[in-house]
This record gives sequence, structure tokens and C-alpha cells, in this order.
Amino acid sequence: MNDTLQYLIGRYISEPISAPAQWDLTRLDPGVADVFEYDSLQTLPLATMRTAIHAGLAYLACIGLLYLMMKTVAPIRLWFVGLLHNVVLVVGSAWMAWGLASAAWKVLISPFGWKEAICASHVRLDYAGELTYFMYVYYLSKYLEFADTILMIVLRKRSLTVLHLFHHSIIAPLSLLWITGGWTLAWIGAFMNTVIHVFMYSHYALALVDGVGFRYKRYLTSAQIAQFFTVFCLINLHGVLSYTGVGNCHGDPAVAIASQMVNVAFLALFVNFYLQSYTKKTTLKRKND
Repeated sequence: MNDTLQYLIGRYISEPISAPAQWDLTRLDPGVADVFEYDSLQTLPLATMRTAIHAGLAYLACIGLLYLMMKTVAPIRLWFVGLLHNVVLVVGSAWMAWGLASAAWKVLISPFGWKEAICASHVRLDYAGELTYFMYVYYLSKYLEFADTILMIVLRKRSLTVLHLFHHSIIAPLSLLWITGGWTLAWIGAFMNTVIHVFMYSHYALALVDGVGFRYKRYLTSAQIAQFFTVFCLINLHGVLSYTGVGNCHGDPAVAIASQMVNVAFLALFVNFYLQSYTKKTTLKRKND
């Protein structure tokens, strides 16, 4: 645990704040995804761990202020903005899911097979290549998702929860940590998450149109729980392959430990949300009937 904390603190201290004036956006051109290279220098947008952590803290502070301001203000009519935001995330999530699947498939059909997609002991999937490109785009998308909370408060369509705030504040630095730590197993979680987001943001978009959205949205929560449970198992598999020497897996162990801690927290919060939102309501409805 101490090694993990030292690793995370070290990354925070050693990297500067990412400066927009130095960003080279041509590096994010999808046409050069296969030769993409990650570095923590300032030519990539929001590339440093300190930037990601500060962004998460700033998000919480700004959301707190906005929430207090809106308590005495009527809901603002931003229906079209909310719809556009959700549609953009549906399309973006679908594109990222396709990109991650396509890049991973090239590894899976390589001579090294499935183990390489988890361990990356022969092909360097960290820091460079198409898979890393889409992992980096996935990381950047977390900043766009900050707008989820702003719209929730302004439109007052949904209630804020600890799960929502924790998820949005921690996922950006965690996603960047997967790249900086060379932890290639993360693409599986990112892929599942983008697929779920296609349906989740479709639900939010439809809810703005008809006031209902998907009638079986509980299955979205079930899918998210399944995602975190699957990742929990895969992290353990990665650890077994690494420490037994069977896979000779690449990646910093501190990243795996930090990821598992956050993953377990997500799993517990989502299970609690499911029980509070669906199980208790079903039980209460049966009693009333």
C-alpha cells in the first residue's frame, strides 16, 4: 500500500500542469492513431497527472458552488443543449468502443493471442500505438462528461448522488493512470464502459424527448455492475499471471492496486444504488398491492 501511495504521489509531484498554449492537437488526428505516442510533456492536451487531479478537485468545487446557486433559482430551459450533449456522447462512445475493439483485435489475432492483450509482455501496448490512442481519447472524454453534472443541476432532471460525484471526480485521473502506468488490461474496462455509455446516453437523450427514456433502465445498472465485477476478476487474473511469472505481464503493480481499490468502491456503490433504486421500490409496490 505504501508503494502504491508513493507511486501516485510521485507522479503528481513530478509532472507540471498541462498548458493549453503548448498543446499540439494534430497529435490527436485519428489518421495517425497507429503511430500515436503518449508522453507526459505538454504537447498533448491535459496529459499530466497533476492536471487530471486538479481537474477532479475543481470539478467538485464548481459543482458545489453551482448546486448552492441553483437552490434558489428555477430550472433553466436548456433542453436542446442537454440533448446535443447526450447525442455527442452516444456517437463518441460508439466510436471509442469501435476503436478499442479494432485495436485490441489486431493484438488478439497476433501470434501471442489473448494473453498479450492482457499482459503485453511482447508487444508494447503502453505509451504507443492505436490502442493507446483510443485509451487517451477515452481519458479526454471524461472531461466532457463533467457536463453531465452541470446539466443535472441546471435542468433538475435527476438527483445528485455520492456515486455520481465520486465517479466523475476520480475517473479522469484513473484513466490517465492506466496509460502512464502501462497497464494494458485497462482497455477491456474502457471498452465495456463505452458500450454501456452508448445505451446510457441514449436513455438520457430519449428521457429529454419523451420524459421516460428506456423503460428497463435497471438493466443498464445491472450491466454496469457486471462490468465492475468482470474488471475485478480480470485484475486478479492479471495479478496471478504477473506474480507467478506465467505471463511476465507489463505494467506497474501500483496501478493495478489503485485500480482495484477504485473498482471495488464503484462496485459497492453501484450495488447499493441498484438496491435503493429498484429492489426497495419493487418490494414497496408489492406491499401496496
